[in-house]
Amino acid sequence: MTTSPKKYVKSVGAGEVSCLAGNYCGGGSIIYRGGTVSGRATTGGSAVCSANSYCPEAVSEPIACSTLGGGLYKNSVAGSDAATDCYFTTSGGYYLANATDTTQTKCEAKFYCPAKTLNYPNVGGKESCPDPSSSTYKEAVSEIDWLVARCPDATTSNSSVTSSSYQTWSNTGLSAITQCPALMTVSTPCSNFTIESVKYNSTTGRYDSDKGSVYARSVKAGYYLTERYSSTYCTTNGQPNTKSMLYKKAVKCPENSYCPGGTVPVCNTGTYEESWGANACTTLGSFYTTSAEGATASSSCYGTTTVGNYVATAKSGETTCAAGGYCPGSVKVNYNSTGGRTACTGRTKYSSAGASSCSTVSTGYYTTGCNTSGNSCTGQTQCSGSTYCASGVQNNCPEAETNWTLGTGTGWSSVTSCYETRNATNVSNYCESGQLKKNATSSSTWPTSASISVAFKAKSGSIV
Repeated sequence: MTTSPKKYVKSVGAGEVSCLAGNYCGGGSIIYRGGTVSGRATTGGSAVCSANSYCPEAVSEPIACSTLGGGLYKNSVAGSDAATDCYFTTSGGYYLANATDTTQTKCEAKFYCPAKTLNYPNVGGKESCPDPSSSTYKEAVSEIDWLVARCPDATTSNSSVTSSSYQTWSNTGLSAITQCPALMTVSTPCSNFTIESVKYNSTTGRYDSDKGSVYARSVKAGYYLTERYSSTYCTTNGQPNTKSMLYKKAVKCPENSYCPGGTVPVCNTGTYEESWGANACTTLGSFYTTSAEGATASSSCYGTTTVGNYVATAKSGETTCAAGGYCPGSVKVNYNSTGGRTACTGRTKYSSAGASSCSTVSTGYYTTGCNTSGNSCTGQTQCSGSTYCASGVQNNCPEAETNWTLGTGTGWSSVTSCYETRNATNVSNYCESGQLKKNATSSSTWPTSASISVAFKAKSGSIV
């Protein structure tokens, strides 16, 4: 007999039965029913369903898996008996969104899509990235290996992870959990660092900023930024762009500089400098040369005065010492301060411009140019006329008594140098004229007659 399509002869002498699932029966097979004859088939008419096909019950030929899902499902093993035996493997970074889809969908943000085998009809191949903001997956500051390399003063106690979230770019079409990207910020004493493309570490079960790009776009006072993020970061087609200049690490402000901190400018404001944020003290003026390491402001810069000079106006450098004070030199003066000069105090001290010390007023001289408090005197002048000078002060002699005349002189240093005189005539039979003189005993007192000096001119024929 000749078998019919979709049928086969299962046992000798039996009639045809429906083709079994997993096989196909094309018909046309010659089967002999009269017993066993050498070389003649007494059963048959079916064949095992070929690979990449499936054969449900009673089919005359295999059904290609490629007829399913718009050609997605192309694979199966030999002997497959149902459409559900057909499968395909998704491409890395893609998944099947709906059972009826004929194309794969690119993996969206916050997901990763490893290559996965799906049987028809099916959906899947997409897995959620671990949430970077979760304490379960967020990196702990104690796990950051780059901390000290980027900030020399950073420790686990003075630094912290201030934010950790999904990165909003370069985050689609991921094919592995280790490609899931996070964006982190880490606060240190030097700077707030941003870490892009932080990857999930399947070994630790956390995001790992060591597997990311670390940079800073601002720096804290007392530090400056160095190591450019990329030598080409600030140019697009050879022209400066408007991105912010980025740097990889912060460094302690060096001696003789100041570092006020701040946000770095954008690229198009100038060249992409090798470092940013440190200013030499000498940029404030040649006098200001020095500062300690870690200086945070221009006021930390100072200069040391030279002999005979001082800083009269803040931020101006040194100038010649003003008269009325002294400038010994070797005085540290900060940029926003004045100093290096000390006023001469009291009427006995004075100085001219450029003095390194105050001079003591000379005997018989008085100080000049003093202020209303009797300090900051700028010179001296010798006493003259009816005055005397004591302790740098010029004093008038006592007013002359009636019929007496005050004497004059120079360089008197005591009231007792003051004197008054009076002419005398016909004072005796032997003297025809003379002069009486007496010196003051105090600023208001003349002596009695017993203390009067007497000088007379003798009359002719007499001797005085």
